[in-house]
Amino acid sequence: MEKESVLEAVYGLFLQEGIRDMRMRTIAGKLGITRHELCSLFPGKWELVAQCVEYGLQRLNAVLDAACASSRTPVEVLLRSAVTAYDAFGAMSWQFIEDIAYYPAAVDAVNGERRLLRKRQRSVFGSASKRDTC
Repeated sequence: MEKESVLEAVYGLFLQEGIRDMRMRTIAGKLGITRHELCSLFPGKWELVAQCVEYGLQRLNAVLDAACASSRTPVEVLLRSAVTAYDAFGAMSWQFIEDIAYYPAAVDAVNGERRLLRKRQRSVFGSASKRDTC
C-alpha cells in the first residue's frame, strides 16, 4: 500500500472509531497489512495521527478552495464554506474529536487551520469583489 492510500484509510478509521483505543497492530489489521508494513511508513502512532490530521485538513482546504472558486459573491463564499465545514465536522465521531486532544502535533495542526480559516474569512468580509476573496 502506498503512503497516501494508507493515510486516507487510517483517517477514515480515526473519524469513525476514534484514535486513542486504536493500536498500530489493530490499524494494520483493519487495513489488511502487517504492523511492520505500517511502521515502515509511519514510525509510530503519534506520527500517524499527526499526518492523518494534516491529510484531513488538506482535503478540507481543497474543498473550501473549490467552494470559493465557484462562488460569485463574498456572501456565497461564506455560505459555501460554512456548509463545507459543517459537513466535514459532521463526518467526525465524537470519539475522534475527544481523542485528538491527546496528540499535540494534531492539536497544533488544527489550531493552525483555525488561524488560516479566520484569515480567509477576514479576506472575504473585507473584499468587495470576488477576485479579492480567495
